[in-house]
Amino acid sequence: MKRSGKIKKGIEDASKKAEEVLKKEEEIDQVVGRAINKANDNREKIGSFWHDLRILLRMLGAYRRGEYRLIPWKTLVLMVAAIIYFLNPLDVIPDVITGLGFVDDATVIGLVANAIKDEIARFDSFQKNNITPSANGAAHPTN
Repeated sequence: MKRSGKIKKGIEDASKKAEEVLKKEEEIDQVVGRAINKANDNREKIGSFWHDLRILLRMLGAYRRGEYRLIPWKTLVLMVAAIIYFLNPLDVIPDVITGLGFVDDATVIGLVANAIKDEIARFDSFQKNNITPSANGAAHPTN
C-alpha cells in the first residue's frame, strides 16, 4: 500500500475512534490534554503545523466547554480524527524518526485545517467578537 493509501486508512481508523470520543466529554478532555502535552513536548519538531493544531485544539476545547457549539458533526469528527492521528506515535511515519516523524501528521493536520477553513474563520470571528466577564467582573473580549 502506498504512503497516501496508508494515510487515508489511518484517517479512516481515526475517524471511527473520533466518533466514539465525541460521545463522552471526559474522553474529549483526555484527547485534548494528551495532544497539548505532545505538542508542547515536540514544539520544535512540529513548527510547521503548530498553528493549525492549536486552532483545532482551541475549537474542540470551546466546543467541549459549551462556549461554541456551531461546529457541524462532520467537522468535529474530522478535527478529532486529525488529533487522534497526531497522537498515534506509530502512524505512517513513526514519530521517533528524527526529521521525518511528524511529516505525515503535518499533512493530516494541514489537510483538515484547509478542509474546514470556513469553520475556522467563523470560530475566529466568534472569538474576536465574544464578550465574557473577567475575573474582576469587567467585560472583555475573549481571545
